[in-house]
Amino acid sequence: MRRRIGALHPAEVVAIVVMLVGASFVYFSWTGGNPANSSANTSSVSSLAETTTTYSQSASQPALTENESSSTTGSGSVGSGAEILGTTMDPSLAGYSIRNEFQAEGLTWLFYTNGTDLIYQSQNNGTWSTPSYLRPQTEGYHFALWYDAASNVLYYASVDAQNFPVNASSGAESGGCAGSGTSVASVNGSLSEQCLASGFWYRWGTPEANGTISWLIPEGFVQTGIDAANPYIYGNGSQIWVSLLTGGGSNVEVWHNDGTSWNRVLDMSTTLGTITVLTPLRDGLAMVYFNGYYNFIGGNRLGVVNVITTTDGGETWSNPVTTSFSYVSASVLAIGDTVYLVGVDGSAQVRFWSYGLGNSTMSEEVPIASNATSAFITSNGSSGFVLVYTNGQSIFSMTSLDQGRDWESPQLVSSSSGAVIAPLVVPYEFQDSQLPICWTTPSAQQGAYDVACTIIPA
Repeated sequence: MRRRIGALHPAEVVAIVVMLVGASFVYFSWTGGNPANSSANTSSVSSLAETTTTYSQSASQPALTENESSSTTGSGSVGSGAEILGTTMDPSLAGYSIRNEFQAEGLTWLFYTNGTDLIYQSQNNGTWSTPSYLRPQTEGYHFALWYDAASNVLYYASVDAQNFPVNASSGAESGGCAGSGTSVASVNGSLSEQCLASGFWYRWGTPEANGTISWLIPEGFVQTGIDAANPYIYGNGSQIWVSLLTGGGSNVEVWHNDGTSWNRVLDMSTTLGTITVLTPLRDGLAMVYFNGYYNFIGGNRLGVVNVITTTDGGETWSNPVTTSFSYVSASVLAIGDTVYLVGVDGSAQVRFWSYGLGNSTMSEEVPIASNATSAFITSNGSSGFVLVYTNGQSIFSMTSLDQGRDWESPQLVSSSSGAVIAPLVVPYEFQDSQLPICWTTPSAQQGAYDVACTIIPA
């Protein structure tokens, strides 16, 4: 059954959901270990309806299918139609809102950490490849990916939340230490002229039809404030944006590469635990940031969702526009100059709303599903949206064919004998009416988690 919940009008601009920081840059090349102190230089870049919406009526959750069969491709058990790719020691496949899954060259690609390294696998005609190594990576929320279909380029950013000493003048804007929240630190047991800094590694390349990646540049490094964590990356073939937390979680930095060099375009104080998302608009970029958090072992945290935008490459940013409700999680996409969002509120309801570039308020935040722990939105790049959400044990999907005006009733995707651990992973855009969905669930192996995936028609 279809539920009518109002009208949305698209616009085209890049939206970023994130918290932003500062203004100068330092570039490093790095081949392993902590990056060595280096003088600053630049890196060239290879070619890389804003009306208020009204909604009504939330959707109920479907009953689970009795005697549902399960797949045991790996060591654990997941719902019917799902396949276990392998195991990981990290329960989080990725940070919240990270799009580490995409479709390119006829393949479905998934990137995740096994608890030690960042690895990737690709799927072709129902068969997943063996894992390929990418780089060291112990935490799922310490890396971010973006795939730009128009240029067929994959971008990644990686952090490790570790600090290293640098000269006090390295990257400093007016003497002292540079970076958000960074101050002169005790190095080798005494105060010195050195400071602590952190940063992010980055790289981009072309996914190939044989499941490999042709890298266009060597891995590079950008110095930031201390304790770099929770990165997000967006690239479109000619420019790249990265947002991340620094200063022990007290700041958000946003970095922009316009094709010639990296520059920090925003440095903003924030609440500890903030999550940022950058999303492209037709006429700019939007940053969505929030500090809600769903923890599958308890300790959920609620927070409002904020949106800021830039239309001049990060030189200026709009004032934040904030939601009326608080959320434990949020997911974002944009069509034209309109940002579309879903979030799970404190009553476990999934709410859907939008923000149009230049508006001073969000649209109404209307419940469309219930009994959820986390929810994620994806699109076919046009009018087709799919909501994917979990109640912690089963996964459901809901479809809209008109950018959220109407939503079909929820459909059961998979049901597990164990917990479905958020976040679920879905691509920013799906292709060929096929939507891949991945997640983790406790494994039969002590302290490990199975990585499970399925593909549904959409």
